[in-house]
Amino acid sequence: METMDNESFVIKNFRSIPHGKIAYFGNFFHCLRIEILIKSFLFAKSWINSSSKDSLPPDFHNEKHKIMMDVMRIDDCVNVKNGKIIANSFQRENNYMRKLMGKDYKKKYNASLYFVPNTLDNEDFNFADYLKNFERVLINHSNKVDLYRSNYPKCKTCILFVCDESNSYVQVIDKKDLNRKEPLGKYYPHYCFIDSKFLSIIKDVKAEYVVWMGRWKYLTVNGKQIKIPKAAIYDIKNLKEKGFKYNHAMMYKVIEETEIQK
Repeated sequence: METMDNESFVIKNFRSIPHGKIAYFGNFFHCLRIEILIKSFLFAKSWINSSSKDSLPPDFHNEKHKIMMDVMRIDDCVNVKNGKIIANSFQRENNYMRKLMGKDYKKKYNASLYFVPNTLDNEDFNFADYLKNFERVLINHSNKVDLYRSNYPKCKTCILFVCDESNSYVQVIDKKDLNRKEPLGKYYPHYCFIDSKFLSIIKDVKAEYVVWMGRWKYLTVNGKQIKIPKAAIYDIKNLKEKGFKYNHAMMYKVIEETEIQK
């Protein structure tokens, strides 16, 4: 069974995103090249999957085109609360499927699984920890880039691929909205890919590129879906965008099934 726990399945999902729904930050042609190298079937055979435990990291390398890529997953889980470990969305997926289909469900079934766990509890899943997780996981992988380069010295270019499985957020104006099922007052959609805080973290990575895929980034207002990019590619060397400053204390999580009435 293919799940988002499989790095190849994550990349398969990215390949299904239309070109027009991927934002570029930095040099346009550099970002375009990265998208083509990852998505085009013309280059698929030159990528080697090195994500198994007995292979040297990162998860993929392509010596023909001198490029490599490491994949990571993030969400907005607090991880630990009052000394107790909180299962994040990935762990909840695995726990649920193991109870439903058995411990070896991934080997038993030939199918693709998209599991959306309930992350409504703001004490366990919230924006503050979304930002913390993004920084912690991305910088942790960034600190391994030198190791990746030593493992595959022919690969001069490194991509850090972020599979973001958090929900969409909006910035509300009225604090009362933070405790309502739906925000009643004015709000601003959170375009995570241009959030200045996230951009400042991305700018510090040691890799040449960051690819950020927002798996569940949807926002519907009055029956109409707001256009939000499904992914972004960052050319770190040429990244000059400062981004937009949001008030993170006023972030409200929007669940996929929730439709905001403006």
